[in-house]
Amino acid sequence: MADNWGEVPTDNYENPGNTPLPRTQKEIAAHWNERTKQDVFGFEGEVYFGALSSPAADSFIKDEYKGTHEASVTSVEQALSLAKDYCRFAWGKVIDHRGLSAGRSVMKLSAWMWLIGRDDLAELVVREDLYAPYGAPALKALCFELGWPWPEDDPAVRRMVSGDPCRPGCEEGCNS
Repeated sequence: MADNWGEVPTDNYENPGNTPLPRTQKEIAAHWNERTKQDVFGFEGEVYFGALSSPAADSFIKDEYKGTHEASVTSVEQALSLAKDYCRFAWGKVIDHRGLSAGRSVMKLSAWMWLIGRDDLAELVVREDLYAPYGAPALKALCFELGWPWPEDDPAVRRMVSGDPCRPGCEEGCNS
């Protein structure tokens, strides 16, 4: 994959910006509870847990840790930095035809978008009509909306973002 990402701004994660997440602790916990019906493997929960502190996090952790959890993601800048870094990882899953990992990627990206108050993008990235193959069309749509780079120099990716197999006759799952 051609690397046109430049520096992923992880400094925002290390040094949080000043824009607080628009979701309250109560809203995050309630949303996580609601999403567990669709998120049977808990992929989105990993994102939501990072944004929760006790006592809102307490219903999701073991008794001996209740009252001690502090959120590691508290700002929009942190969430976007983590999402951008994860999106880069997600493109690797698309290229490598990693079905479960690609599915996890779009779910986690959806969760980060919901955390920052971008419900439109949270819904966009998990649209079924934008999934095949391997979430490529959804990732491109997200990258386009956020101005993030994507591996557009890769001919297989260019085909996949159009909903086509990476190559004609692909036997790795693009045609399923």
